[in-house]
Amino acid sequence: MGESSSSAHRSSARAATKSAARSGAPTISVVIAAFNAEATLGSTLRSVLGQTFRDLEVVVVDDGSTDSTREIAEAARSGDSRVRVIVCERNAGRSAARNRGIDESTGRWVAVMDADDLWFRGRLAALIRAADAYPTAMAITDDIMGFTIADSTRPPAAESITLNHRHVTRDSWWVGGMHPMKRDSWFRDRECHMRPIVDREFLLRTGIRYPEHMSSAEDLAFYTQIAFSPEASMTVRVAEPNYYYREGQSTRAANMAESRPRVAAIALENTGSDELRALVDQTLAARMFIARRADQIWAADGRAAARDDGADEVVVVTDRFRGYRQLALNRVFERVGRAADRRLRPQIVADIVEQLRADDTD
Repeated sequence: MGESSSSAHRSSARAATKSAARSGAPTISVVIAAFNAEATLGSTLRSVLGQTFRDLEVVVVDDGSTDSTREIAEAARSGDSRVRVIVCERNAGRSAARNRGIDESTGRWVAVMDADDLWFRGRLAALIRAADAYPTAMAITDDIMGFTIADSTRPPAAESITLNHRHVTRDSWWVGGMHPMKRDSWFRDRECHMRPIVDREFLLRTGIRYPEHMSSAEDLAFYTQIAFSPEASMTVRVAEPNYYYREGQSTRAANMAESRPRVAAIALENTGSDELRALVDQTLAARMFIARRADQIWAADGRAAARDDGADEVVVVTDRFRGYRQLALNRVFERVGRAADRRLRPQIVADIVEQLRADDTD
């Protein structure tokens, strides 16, 4: 792309942002589906509302909670006009809640966030810079850094936070800069796993949503459709671990092996991608082996959940050799990623501790 063409595209992107601002619509809509999230929602909302990028709305969908989730959301709304609260009278599941939040959002971009996760304060600003640099991109993502808390009943401290690993691939192990993702290796290594901002008009035009009949891998179905949609020119990566994903006992095992062919069927039906079909044919049996292994490990740890309707009808065919090969490759990627981000890890721990300590000062 020549310099004059690039400048024209960037001017167009800036004009669209200014137009949205004039109409009163925010640049970004952050959608948070929350069910009985009283222990974490407060810190999650502070993490979003404390972003350096301020032109946003936060759409909290209370998915029929029976604790004080709604009160926490309403208190945030009273203190900040950027917060909107949608109340579902009954629990419909996180996919339905997320879809409702997407449908009722008004921003140029939509960002879906879990009700227990945190963000680096400059996350949205970095994603918007990438959107300006790649104005034809339909989705902009960054790196996910998993973390666990040893004892959530005590005041947070650095020694109680364990950083796990970034969800890296052979195409995204380094930190620094931004670049379009290569779909082939991205799908092979991490099934297009991401937590992006997505062009809202693109979602409305394509009808891409979270599958509401699935309790496992529904997010992968959503992201895979985005990555392989014929209307999506590219997904751009900001090479920074700015999304802090809280891991722990709340994560449950629920027919993860059966979810993989379901994800593939949804994505293939809605994208018609021959490239994706070839990749699924090459990787599905290994995916099902890895997912079945995880199901068994989590169930043994007391983290099993109810199976989805229809899961027992799904035929699971596994490939042990390819599955272990993929697991070994993932371990290599993770170790390389740890080496690349080792200097950032102490800063991330300090950031998480600082954000969580706000809970103790309320």
